[in-house]
Amino acid sequence: MRKWVNQLSLSKASRGWALVGTLATAISAVSGARAEDARTLPKGRSRLSFTYAKSNGISQQYNDSGVAEDFTKPYNMNLNSEKISTFAATISPEFGNLVSLLNDTGLRYDASKANTASGGITATDPNQPLLGDALTKGFLGVDAEATQSQSVIQYMTGITDRLSVGFMIPIVTTTVRASAQISKINNTVEDYQKAFAAMGAGFEPIVNGLQQLDAANIETLQQYALENNGYKRFGSSETTGLGDVNFGSRYNYLKTPKERWLNSVQLSVSAPTGKTHPANAITEVDNGAGTWTTTAAHIINWAPFGQRSPWSFSHGDHFMYQLPGKKIMRVRNSSTDILPDASTEEDVNTHYGSKFWTNLGTKYTVNPMWSFETSYEWYWKGRDNYSGSRDKDYSYLGDATDTYLETLTLQGNFSLIDAFSNHRFPLPVDASLSYNKTIAGRNKPVTTVWIFELAMYF
Repeated sequence: MRKWVNQLSLSKASRGWALVGTLATAISAVSGARAEDARTLPKGRSRLSFTYAKSNGISQQYNDSGVAEDFTKPYNMNLNSEKISTFAATISPEFGNLVSLLNDTGLRYDASKANTASGGITATDPNQPLLGDALTKGFLGVDAEATQSQSVIQYMTGITDRLSVGFMIPIVTTTVRASAQISKINNTVEDYQKAFAAMGAGFEPIVNGLQQLDAANIETLQQYALENNGYKRFGSSETTGLGDVNFGSRYNYLKTPKERWLNSVQLSVSAPTGKTHPANAITEVDNGAGTWTTTAAHIINWAPFGQRSPWSFSHGDHFMYQLPGKKIMRVRNSSTDILPDASTEEDVNTHYGSKFWTNLGTKYTVNPMWSFETSYEWYWKGRDNYSGSRDKDYSYLGDATDTYLETLTLQGNFSLIDAFSNHRFPLPVDASLSYNKTIAGRNKPVTTVWIFELAMYF
């Protein structure tokens, strides 16, 4: 008993692949950037752990240039004549033809004369835009924030003193808070209504179209831009479900005297048990990768003064290959399709980019009960590739899917294994709390994640 307890007191043997795949959805960025341990469990001994990970409110991501910006930036826009025309025809003919009817008058709009007797409408200044081109409903402001948590059960057991195997089952909860509003930009709608209402019956189609535009609000966009195109309504949501189940193994192939050097290799497979969001849900996220994945890793531990050294250092390299799969998606017919409708939905062939990440860590053991560690991780992912059976351009679906991320981790560990060995505590347990923060990246969320783990050995 004392032999295996002493071994465990030096190691949380399953950590190297405990969080591979966790917090790896569309809104997550931290894969477990912690100092890795190359040790395995003694033969016949097991480790059962519970991990709870929770992100902060995620509202930003690193763009393609590495600059942090709001997730919703592409959806915050001026509802100008071009944007109005994309959905106006679905409301009524007068609304659909409003922009062209206004431009056909040949009249122009001078915003500097808004709210005057002329209402800014002029026929003499060719430098001003045509009435239809100047028309705007206002600015669409979209705000969204996501929070994700994962509760993970993990089991690991020693087949031999050098080979350990196990599995991981995550439960994922994602909360999305979303809202939208339209803010007034200029006075075109009011000015036009006053002017054309006074021009007589010949301009009734324009007056009717302007009245409908004036009455349009967020509910109008929900109905005509989303629901009429087969999308779920934009809004807040919360989902809980099973993530991708992971099966893994670790083999310790090198152990020098006094354990100054420990080298191990790992292999794990993730099954696509996590649900992916439907094509018509624009604010939901995936609980899993949506395809089978396999990950290989190599871990090195170095303790300058052997197993009793207070200082130890680690290095891990990981490579993940994602097998080809299929996903139901909406694929635009042309580059002008902002929200492809239900007729564009199809079963798309997917081949997601491979992932590679490497980390460096250091750990300082204060005493058998307390230790602290820090690590740095660099993560890279290749571009996703899509194809389908229709005569379309699928390549745009892979835009901004090549990513990289840098993460720093600070962690504290608390162990009662030594106390159990000396009969001062009834169970061999340990716990850890880590703070993970992204510091740079591209096409990945800006996140802070707290991870708590409690483990028992038997």
